[in-house]
Amino acid sequence: MKYRKIILVLSMALAVTPMMGQDFVYLFPSKEIAETGEDLFFKAYLLDKQTMALSDKSRTLYLEIRSERDSLVWSEKYPLIDGRGDGHIYIGENWPQGEYFLEGYAKTSFTADSTEALRPRRIRVVERVNQMEGIIAQAVKQDSLNRITSKHRFDLFPEGGDLIEGVSSVVAFKATYGNGFPEEVTGKVLEDGQHIADIRCVHDGMGKFVVTPHAGKTCQVVLDDGRTFPLPEIKRDGMTLRVVRNNATGIDILVSVPDTVAREFAILAKFHGIPCSGAKGTVKGKQAVRLPKDLFPYQGIVELTLTDGDGRPVAERLVFVNPERRLNITATTDKDRYNLRETGKVRLQVTDAEGKPIQAELAVSIFDRAYLYLPGHENIMSHGYLSEQIRGDVFNPTYYFDERNADRLQALDLLLMTQGWRRYVWD
Repeated sequence: MKYRKIILVLSMALAVTPMMGQDFVYLFPSKEIAETGEDLFFKAYLLDKQTMALSDKSRTLYLEIRSERDSLVWSEKYPLIDGRGDGHIYIGENWPQGEYFLEGYAKTSFTADSTEALRPRRIRVVERVNQMEGIIAQAVKQDSLNRITSKHRFDLFPEGGDLIEGVSSVVAFKATYGNGFPEEVTGKVLEDGQHIADIRCVHDGMGKFVVTPHAGKTCQVVLDDGRTFPLPEIKRDGMTLRVVRNNATGIDILVSVPDTVAREFAILAKFHGIPCSGAKGTVKGKQAVRLPKDLFPYQGIVELTLTDGDGRPVAERLVFVNPERRLNITATTDKDRYNLRETGKVRLQVTDAEGKPIQAELAVSIFDRAYLYLPGHENIMSHGYLSEQIRGDVFNPTYYFDERNADRLQALDLLLMTQGWRRYVWD
């Protein structure tokens, strides 16, 4: 079917109601594995959820540490000055070894949505750090047991929200076990017993396939381990969107309906909750739309909402834009090796995306690699741009911001199609 491409056509003043009190706290501990009887130092930042700038709307940081059993073991208040705070926590000698959750909040970091949880920082407490080898070995053994005994899930997420009769759609999937740990699975998609697509994970139990659903036919996923899952309900009518391309020039979107009757539609793009661009048009079968990338000046998640001619939202999709617009931080030491307790020098340099030096405020911690706790590791980019933006715990969030991972952007898009999936239901 032939279709035309339309470029941005909506140019209008948008009344924006700011989200009052929408801040979040980022905690930066001096290390992630602490030994009993020592001080754990930290730096805290209070950031505006929309602008990602330091917030001065709160002057007090409330800090709590909870055990694996959700028992409160530490509670203290610290001053915040211009969105910054710091302090230390004494790890008591009688604290049981195990995982703890470091939670920080301010009066402006709460939301009206009571189901939205805090994103605690996970730390590990041990008597001596050399005990971690045995702890890791035990964790691997327990994980092997969990893979056999715990509940396994396989969820399907049609792009935009729904499957529509006769409309080619992308369906993402996510396989997990236990407490949301990713599981690698393989299988196939069958329609009335005929093989029409493959199930193959791309990253952390996630993948996608393309299907054109037809009402009256039996369409299901059959995994190689014998489990079967029906595709979501197929709607006989509706409108859906598909992100065809997301690159340095713009976001290409395909709007589809199951017939050739002209229908009005609109697309609204919001960046951190603030409307920033959109498009209007009519669709007969299919209609391509492009949103130029210069409408999105910053890095982050953009929310694309498709509405029908009556202004009702019918489909939604999250995309990540401008991953290259970031600071580049390099650290060099004056020596490759140091003797015990020898003084060393570290030189830090910060440049923008074009390699030009810029001024920056940095919080730096230097510690032995043995004190890095990978299950709890997160940085300010993964916390601010991802963990605070979508629901649920993100498994290994720093993966999506490490440029050494060649597939990170593809994996990030799959994460937004699954864990960031949205669907509108109208009665």
